Amino acid sequence: MMNNEQQQRSYYTYDQYVTHLILQGKYPYTTDGYSRALRHITHQ
Repeated sequence: MMNNEQQQRSYYTYDQYVTHLILQGKYPYTTDGYSRALRHITHQ
């Protein structure tokens, strides 16, 4: 289980990751798939 600091860092990193995928011009379904995988990994 993540503590509050780790969880905040995880949310921040996730937001940055999604933003960079969008800025790189990735298709929405690619961004969605990558995002789902990252959420799955970080919330286990």
